[in-house]
Amino acid sequence: MKKEIESYCRDYMRFLAAAKTERRAYAEAVRLLEAKGFKRLEDMKSLKPGDRVWRGYHGKTLFAAVVGREPVTSGIRVVGGHTDAPRLDLKPKPLYEKGGLAYFDTHIYGGIKKYQWLVLPLALYGTVVKKNGKKVDIVIGDAAGDPVFMISDVLPHFGKEQLEKKAKDLVAAEDMGRSTAWRRTTCSAPSWRSCRRARRARSASTAR
Repeated sequence: MKKEIESYCRDYMRFLAAAKTERRAYAEAVRLLEAKGFKRLEDMKSLKPGDRVWRGYHGKTLFAAVVGREPVTSGIRVVGGHTDAPRLDLKPKPLYEKGGLAYFDTHIYGGIKKYQWLVLPLALYGTVVKKNGKKVDIVIGDAAGDPVFMISDVLPHFGKEQLEKKAKDLVAAEDMGRSTAWRRTTCSAPSWRSCRRARRARSASTAR
């Protein structure tokens, strides 16, 4: 039982690592379904009991079905779920410069604890639709050598007033857009903590 639980958890962790937005969750779910023999419903000329099919909508909504032997009037089994991707969304014209640094103007999507997002390496995920209708997926910040985005915080000895606030007031929502970027160095798992400490120190120095 322990091995089965560990295997399930590892698979789930891999899914979470790949599915960081609803679009990524959709794409990863389609990949997993097709690996299990599910086929796109639109490609099927007819259906028979046992067929496995899936259908998507706008790259965000997905359903999968196994065709049964009994008519629908006899009942169906339904399992439903939704993806939840709290994040910082970029505003329509997000980029501005201040003090020689590039910043993003953002707004919060979903329920988050704002103070948990400070001084952490963040990645930029998105989809751009060109005039010709072609979609281009963008991922910046997950690969070694990519710029990394973060929300800076003040140094501890400058944060006396901040520490007197309640957790929900530690950082204002409008300050969540103060994201800077710098070149990422290669961080293997054993050295991740040291890399994070270096980033934390650098971020604090930019927040003065």
